[in-house]
Parts: sequence; structure tokens; C-alpha cells
Amino acid sequence: VLRTRRLNKLRIRHSNSVMANFEKYLTQRNSSGSVKFDFDEQTMTMVVQTQKHDGNTQVSDVKNLSGGERSFATFCFLLALGHVIESSFRVMDEWDVFMDELTRKETIMMMEYYIERPEQKGRQFILLTPNNLSHVSVSNKVRVKKLPDPVNHQSAHGLQQQTIN
Repeated sequence: VLRTRRLNKLRIRHSNSVMANFEKYLTQRNSSGSVKFDFDEQTMTMVVQTQKHDGNTQVSDVKNLSGGERSFATFCFLLALGHVIESSFRVMDEWDVFMDELTRKETIMMMEYYIERPEQKGRQFILLTPNNLSHVSVSNKVRVKKLPDPVNHQSAHGLQQQTIN
């Protein structure tokens, strides 16, 4: 009984943290939203409003968002989850592929700010993207490693294979 009570308190505290942080990150692009967890049904519901002051932009099924809007909402959700998940490193792969250049730059700035927070000390962040990162400030804490572009090879059967040298 005591463990169940503690688990329920932890669920409430963590879900409240994720909800508050999700909303906080969305507002940085004039959006709003909410995440609701139903632990009995083991479901999560996400609502996103792409224009904070326009109720007509509210979507309860993220599949109805554009690719860039969905990528941004997912990015905000992952940052919010990071407040309650303990891990010595985090990897985000192609989080920005559907974002326009302005949104991409804003999310990178959000990530840089997030990484610099005191509670992130000692954590390593690995961000993988096929997009240009020339605007990222390199420092002793931030490194950008660019892989060479894939090379097309023609096979004997006329098929092409892309490889990275």
C-alpha cells in the first residue's frame, strides 16, 4: 500500500512537470498545448494549438498538424520529458527534418539553453540532423561533427546504393 501511494505521488508529480514544461516550451513559438496522462487506461493525450490565441488552430490528433508543427510539438514534448527522466546522455535523431529554417534555428537555441541549465550538468547530448548547422556556436562544450555526404555507387544490376565513405 505504501509503495502504491508513493508510485501515485510520483506519477502525479512527473505528469504535472511534463504538462507544465510542455506548455512552457510550446509558448516559445506562440503555441500552446497540453498533455494528459491516464495511468489507469495507460494512455496519453496531446492537444496542440499552433496559434496560442486562436482556438481554431487547436488539434487533438497530432497527425493533423503539418510536418513542421508536428516536429516542433514532438521536440517540446521530448524536452518536457527530459525534466523527469534521468539519463547520462540523450540522443535526438532528425528531430528537425520537417521544420522550416526559422523553427530549426529556434529549436537549436532552445536546446542550447536547455543543455546549459544546471540540472543538465554531466549529461551528454547527441543531436543528429541532415541539416546545416553552420549557425551553431562551437565551444568547449559544443562540437559539430559533419559527416561527408553520401556517395552514389552504380551496381552491375543498375541499382544504386548510397554509402558514407
